Amino acid sequence: MIGFAAYQKYLAIMMHFNVKTNYDYFKYNGKTNAKLESYQNNKSNIYKYAGIEKRIGINQLETFFFVNFEGDYKKFVPQPWYKYYKKVIDSLDNFPVTYAADLKTISDMVRDTQCSRDDLFTGGEFHLHPLLYVWYDKGIISRYTMLFIDSYIESIFDESHSSDPLLWKEVVDAHRLRVGFYRRCYFLNLQSKDEMIKSGQKQLNNL
Repeated sequence: MIGFAAYQKYLAIMMHFNVKTNYDYFKYNGKTNAKLESYQNNKSNIYKYAGIEKRIGINQLETFFFVNFEGDYKKFVPQPWYKYYKKVIDSLDNFPVTYAADLKTISDMVRDTQCSRDDLFTGGEFHLHPLLYVWYDKGIISRYTMLFIDSYIESIFDESHSSDPLLWKEVVDAHRLRVGFYRRCYFLNLQSKDEMIKSGQKQLNNL
C-alpha cells in the first residue's frame, strides 16, 4: 500500500521525540506496531502519506519527517512540510561555508577567552560541560558543525563527573536525541563531508 511506509516513519519519529513513549527510533530501526488496516481506514491518511511518499521517494522519508519535527512542525500538512524540507536540504549547499566560518569562530574565541583545550572538550578543571556545547546552545556554532566534533566529545567526556550548576546536561541530552538523525539525514546529503572532517580535525588539533 503506497504511503504506509511514510505513515510508519512519521509515527516512529514522532514517538522518538515524545518523552512519554520511551521509544528509541534507532533501537527499533523505525519499526512500530502500526497496522495497515488502521492506515487504510483513514482516507485522508492515504491521500497525505501516499502523496508525499511518491513525491520525495522512500529513501528520503526519514530526512523529510525529521527535518520538520526539528523545525517544530508537529501536525503533518504535506505542502508546508515539503517547502520546509526543500529549504533545509537546499541550505546544505552552503554548509561548507558555514562550517569554515564556525571553525574560525572557535579559533577566535579560544584566542580571545584564553580557554584551554580541556575547557573546550571535557569541561576543564572545574568539571563543567565542554565549552563547545555552551557555544552550540547559544547559537555560536551551528548544529551541522557540532556533528563533526560531537563524537570526539562523547568519547572523552563522562557525564557523571560533571558538577555543572547550570545543568548543561539538558543541552547535551537534547543534542544526542537528535544526533543520530543529523548524521543519517544530513551527512548523506553532504558531498564534501570527508574533506570537511579532515579540515576540522586539523584545525581543532591545532587549538
